[in-house]
Amino acid sequence: RSRGLGDVYKRQQDGHTAVIDLKYGQKKNKMDDLKNNTALQLAIYSQLVNQDEGTWPAAAYFILRSRELLAPDSNFFKEATTPAPQDSLPDLETTWSEFLDVLAWREKQLADGWLEVPLKGAAPIHEDAERPSSDPPHANWKSNEDAPRYDPYHFLIGTEDQS
Repeated sequence: RSRGLGDVYKRQQDGHTAVIDLKYGQKKNKMDDLKNNTALQLAIYSQLVNQDEGTWPAAAYFILRSRELLAPDSNFFKEATTPAPQDSLPDLETTWSEFLDVLAWREKQLADGWLEVPLKGAAPIHEDAERPSSDPPHANWKSNEDAPRYDPYHFLIGTEDQS
């Protein structure tokens, strides 16, 4: 059982609930997370409410810089910006379920003695039939190697200028 709180928790008079995660910026990244069903922080906050109340709340990001609400759909947040329509709507229950699958996949790799250290432009020196795949069980959870991000491994192994 986990414990924690989202930034904003709202209960309406009719009993419907919502969680809102406040973000200073990151509108494009958060919209991509919603579109790709990888909005993990919202899924975690929603799961915490689900644990306590037995129902999944509505959820959204509020981008402080642009004063904009981003949500998987407009059912609860009527004025929210939502991802472009696609075959299936973003769903935080699915996000949570897929995360648990990815977590189990990584835990198995660790239990089997494998530790993946992703380095941009690096590839295995040789193919090893025993080496587990670097592809997660859900394609939308594969990391985007071109996305700028802080990567502590470069500093730990000395492949990036630290000045």
